[in-house]
Amino acid sequence: MAKRVEGKGAQKEKGKEEVKKEGVKVGKLSIGLIILLAIFFLIVFSYISNLSTEKILVVPVKGVISSSDSGYLFFTEQATAPFITSCMDRALKDGTIKAVVLDIDSPGGGVVASARVAEKVEEVRGSKPVVAVIEELGASGAYWIASEADTIIANPFSLTGSIGVTASYLEYGGLLNMFNVSYERLVTGEYKDITTPYRELTPRERQIILEKLGLIHEEFVNVISENRDIPKEDAERIANGLFYLGKEARELGLVDELGDREDAEKRAREMANAENAVITECKHRGGFSDLFFGATVPLSYAVGEGIGNGFAKALSAQKFSINS
Repeated sequence: MAKRVEGKGAQKEKGKEEVKKEGVKVGKLSIGLIILLAIFFLIVFSYISNLSTEKILVVPVKGVISSSDSGYLFFTEQATAPFITSCMDRALKDGTIKAVVLDIDSPGGGVVASARVAEKVEEVRGSKPVVAVIEELGASGAYWIASEADTIIANPFSLTGSIGVTASYLEYGGLLNMFNVSYERLVTGEYKDITTPYRELTPRERQIILEKLGLIHEEFVNVISENRDIPKEDAERIANGLFYLGKEARELGLVDELGDREDAEKRAREMANAENAVITECKHRGGFSDLFFGATVPLSYAVGEGIGNGFAKALSAQKFSINS
């Protein structure tokens, strides 16, 4: 009898323990559910808040300006036209974006890519303020893009200008001759291989290429003259390919103010009449080079080798290109 009572007591205690464990489980589940709901509502609130918050969009223009991600080695950071124009399209479509800041650090790049971005900047400028800031380097095609902004702010010691066009490349016909390697020329048009690196240019071919570069240069000068309200004669004098320090560029009328990105953000808020606007940056999806190298175009190369040539293009010299 006593054993039976003890057995019933043990079962009762065991039942209490199981109920207690179940209660703990339910409690943990409830806490977890509450946390999940809190996170969910926080995300929803943040999203709704973001829909109505006034913003200043910062668009990075970093590295060599190109039409696509192909054609460069890992060591060269790129400012691709598709990425930059997509950021500008976002500014056009999003009514909460009140102004755009172009954060420029670029030696320039392809003429087509630079012109494409410049046209998109001009389009955005028609509907909301655009401020360009150059803290280190904003030359050639990058300056072309900056000139489309309402205001350009530059660090006093930044490098800008370098208004000109280049199509220089390596020619090693003489080297091939040294090793008794000949170039067998088979073409159906007189100028079909005008830019081959395997032989020297003829005087006529050189003249033709320089004429083409002259046409692009003239358009470049016209754009700068119009955008910066500089007389054509003065713009032609400035557009000699030389780079200028920020403080020199201000005296020449190439930039409006001396300052940094913080000054540019402040100016954008003032121009948009949005003093409480938050700063948001258009993010680039990082590639292999961003993850493992993160290298930028060396400043010495940009100055010494000609503003706008890609590092890999200069090495391979197989692909003729015109850069600004």
